[in-house]
Amino acid sequence: MVKDFIMALFRVFKAEKPRQFSLQHRYYDERKEKLDRMMKESSREESKLEYRERLREGWSRRSSIKSVNNGSNIRVIIIAALLILLVYFLY
Repeated sequence: MVKDFIMALFRVFKAEKPRQFSLQHRYYDERKEKLDRMMKESSREESKLEYRERLREGWSRRSSIKSVNNGSNIRVIIIAALLILLVYFLY
């Protein structure tokens, strides 16, 4: 009895779920569906080609940046080695 009373209190404060809305189409145009699907596929193919091209450009740009950084890194290593040799010979 106490359990039923407590459950009833919880039901008072519990919000009800809204009713679901479902729209059912009366007409189905198969031709229109086919055309829409073909348009989506063609735009997807174009976007894939554009994406590939952007990747290639990015890779070529990145490789040219790496070659510049490699030259810079070699200079830093040479300077550090010369400084270490200089300190070694002074002490």
